[in-house]
Amino acid sequence: MPGTTDLRRLRFFVELAGDPHFGRTAKRLHISQPAFSQQLRRLEGELGITLFERTVRGAALTPEGARLLPLARDLLARADRFNATARELAGDATAPARRVRSAVPGASGSPAR
Repeated sequence: MPGTTDLRRLRFFVELAGDPHFGRTAKRLHISQPAFSQQLRRLEGELGITLFERTVRGAALTPEGARLLPLARDLLARADRFNATARELAGDATAPARRVRSAVPGASGSPAR
């Protein structure tokens, strides 16, 4: 359902688009391949579109996925800048960057990591 996209799943989408091999991408993200695939399917279900064509050799972006990829990258970059600014305002600008896991406005309310 639109409006419930979790940023962690968007990050998975962007990562798989960069290396369309499910196993390698899941390993790099420290998640099991079945769980990784499940999260991508959940994202596709939330959006109501197919982002990747699955093949025995990996995945290829669909036209819809290709159209959404730059928007997902931009959204994730903005979330990272938001976190960096928040750390700076809190007086902790030297702390390692933490990636956002919270949900997009109107989302399910996944906890921040």
